[in-house]
Amino acid sequence: MLVVFFNLIILVVGAIIFFLIVGAAMDKRAKRRADKKNYSRYPGDPQAESPNFGFAKAPEPRVRHAVFKPVPKTRKKRGSLTNKDAAMTAIKKRLDSPRIVAASPRSVVSEAEIRAVLDKHEGLFCAGVCDAQYAEHTVKKKNGGTRLICAPSAGLLSLQNSLLHIFIRFPVSEAASGFEKGCSILDNAARHRGAAHMLQTDIENFFPSVTKRMFIDTFCPNLYRATAEKFWAAVSYKGGLPIGGPCSPFIANRVLLPLDNRIAAICAYDKITYSRYADDLTFTSDSYITPGFLVSVENAVRDFGFKLNYGKTRFTASRFHITGINVHNKKSVGGGARAEFTPGARYKSKLRREIYNYLVKNDGSGGRIGGKLSYLAQIEPEAARAIREKYSRYDKRNFFKILGKADK
Repeated sequence: MLVVFFNLIILVVGAIIFFLIVGAAMDKRAKRRADKKNYSRYPGDPQAESPNFGFAKAPEPRVRHAVFKPVPKTRKKRGSLTNKDAAMTAIKKRLDSPRIVAASPRSVVSEAEIRAVLDKHEGLFCAGVCDAQYAEHTVKKKNGGTRLICAPSAGLLSLQNSLLHIFIRFPVSEAASGFEKGCSILDNAARHRGAAHMLQTDIENFFPSVTKRMFIDTFCPNLYRATAEKFWAAVSYKGGLPIGGPCSPFIANRVLLPLDNRIAAICAYDKITYSRYADDLTFTSDSYITPGFLVSVENAVRDFGFKLNYGKTRFTASRFHITGINVHNKKSVGGGARAEFTPGARYKSKLRREIYNYLVKNDGSGGRIGGKLSYLAQIEPEAARAIREKYSRYDKRNFFKILGKADK
């Protein structure tokens, strides 16, 4: 009986010791995770621990504004800058640029000017909600999905065109290379020529994710509530920006100014080139871009109320495809290569077939084919010239001649 009693005591004591050891190990592991979560590699970027380099479900947003946290000390040589000093100098220089420094909305546009435009189209607001002024239709995507296009009515389109001159007066980031004066998809691709490594990602559900709060904070924080509500109603659809509205890309570029500045600061630390064409984010560098950098970008995008689309996120090297343009580096990785631009062999082959069918079989749309040929002439002039020369013998209706006059 005593033997059984002593065996029970030994088992109980052993179990208590085992649970104490396991509990201490779990506490130590939780503390280590908390230390990693509070450590920031990049100045101004509160980096959180994300399993699987951010590809798992993202944690909930923590704070809206960046909190500068101490960077580990590095040994500094006499007469030289540390990594922290160099990064902060680059960030300050970039944020001091006159093109990306945010201006006060009151100094850009007055409430009287906005109300003057809105009052001219008062009938649209009296008729009811502006959402009823849109017609929806879908278009097919290359990946097989569909995109919802919301076309405004003639009256609402006139109102939005009248508001365009107000939006374009607000500052925009130098990283934004889409829908702005002097910018094109070729300019966006040319920024990354000669780089060795590239990271591409996409903001999911971009235009509908721009909220009324973002809009008011950017364009009219000091206006009366009634004016701000009407201003937002004139350009929004179902709580976001419509895909197909003339003002949507200009509004989105200016709403994303703080986010572009924050991402540019992160890129300056690692000497990475950054550009954004609408919702497409492109990063290139001469050195390897780590998944940890993607986590920092994900944190910045999430803190501003957006979400990355990891289905369109990819790391590539040497040969890039940026906003529909192939950028070929003639040398191998790390060679400081010169790049040439082309829309791709498949695009040119399809265009040749369409031109032949139109000129010989009278099948197809001349305007659509002319637009594709003009696009090719912008990206790859030699290829467009070769196509004109090859099919000019079939051109009995002077299609190329008329198209050349239209281009001029």
